[in-house]
Amino acid sequence: MLTQVIKNAIKEHASKSPDEEVCGLILSIGENFLIFKCENISFNKKEHSILNPLDYIKAEKIGNIVGTYHSQKNNEPSLIDNLTSDNHNIFSIVYCWESEKFYLIKPQLISYLYKNFEIGKYDCFTLIKNYYHQQLNISLNDYKREEGWYLNTPKLISDSFNKEGFMIVDKKDRKLHDVLLFGKDFDNLYHMGIFLRNNMFIHHPRNLKSVIEDLGHWESKLILTIRHKSLL
Repeated sequence: MLTQVIKNAIKEHASKSPDEEVCGLILSIGENFLIFKCENISFNKKEHSILNPLDYIKAEKIGNIVGTYHSQKNNEPSLIDNLTSDNHNIFSIVYCWESEKFYLIKPQLISYLYKNFEIGKYDCFTLIKNYYHQQLNISLNDYKREEGWYLNTPKLISDSFNKEGFMIVDKKDRKLHDVLLFGKDFDNLYHMGIFLRNNMFIHHPRNLKSVIEDLGHWESKLILTIRHKSLL
């Protein structure tokens, strides 16, 4: 996808607006890739880019959308760039005009997202168990969970995380991969998620689809932050 032809096309697009971010889509037509220039509808085009949704509709009539791209001044793709790639299950190209470097972001977390809730199969603990095994090669034991488990066995989480190799850390010192425990108090924990960065976390809310979102209102329900000993 990141061929020299694509690189040259993105550079040419960025050169038309040297002080602003430009954005677009990568299309595949047969065995060829090409860019589709989009309008940046951000209010702050010097620091952000937001694709005009209407351009998606136009692009779909031309070819298969396989990626996005945007230009920026800084050298590193942001967390939002990575999360956008994950949330849309699509490749993303970032062109940094100061260094003339290209970055290709591959979706990493998509396999954990948008699962329908099913207790014991697709729930908050299943997400964490799968994530730790696949991303960190850390195996966690499974625990029998039925409807109302948090009422019948309210201490299930508080009695188990030490056995699984986790330690409590300062909530203000959250790091990537930390597990966030939510509930009423230490002995009444009913939900968990994984901290990413920039106040974002991935979790599977009860009776909803698994998702990445800002901690926001969840912060008031956060009781503990725990970290696996192997990550200390």
